[in-house]
Amino acid sequence: MWAVEALALLGARDVLIEYLQAPGRAVDAQLQFAEDAVRNTAGRGLRAWRDNQTFEILLDLCRRRNLPGIVETLAGFERAEAIPCLDRALEDDMCRKAAEDGFRKLGPIARSALLLSAVTPLPNTEEETPSSVCRRRSVLGLLTEIGVERQNWADLRPLLAERDPELLTRLAHIASSVAESRDRASAAATLVGVLGRLPWFVCKEAEEALGALAPESVPSIDAELSRRLSNPPLVRAGDEVLRMLLRLKR
Repeated sequence: MWAVEALALLGARDVLIEYLQAPGRAVDAQLQFAEDAVRNTAGRGLRAWRDNQTFEILLDLCRRRNLPGIVETLAGFERAEAIPCLDRALEDDMCRKAAEDGFRKLGPIARSALLLSAVTPLPNTEEETPSSVCRRRSVLGLLTEIGVERQNWADLRPLLAERDPELLTRLAHIASSVAESRDRASAAATLVGVLGRLPWFVCKEAEEALGALAPESVPSIDAELSRRLSNPPLVRAGDEVLRMLLRLKR
């Protein structure tokens, strides 16, 4: 890694590119992990060159395999041609943050692509992979940050039929700002229905979304609150969802 950093400082772009384009060696998983660390350093070293040739080489490398260092450098060009690669990188836990930063830099330019990605489970609806779900959660979070216009809600409306709690939480946030009253109520009802399956780190986000969906969220909150209050005292004592609903009611 130090050697690669020195080559970048010496301006040896061609050497870095030759190394990155070289075919991978047959090594065990531990050595592959170490080799990837060096390749990531080489990819980051190319950020000093902002020409079209470097961009095309990075694009080609990213199409072959996602590596955080290459995704970071590619995202730094802030060019729309990189959107398909950045979208695919959202499925990789190691590359997701770099890809998200790239979409943030692109801003509204990427909105159409993100809207399409949000409603595209891969390989299909019935057999969607966990990585595809992670991508779509990330996409909805990005759309919340970048902003969705009212006319875009029609593209996202089919997601009201989803059952993933994180995805529905982010959809509810978007609905609170752009959906009509009936869809706001549907988004609230759907989210309330999955509160019991929410991961702990999404609970605050869900609470904020339901608050933002008021007054349309009130009937769903009241109904779920009544149901949970009817449970035995010991069950109520450990019910985190009940506490959330009581906070919202107040």
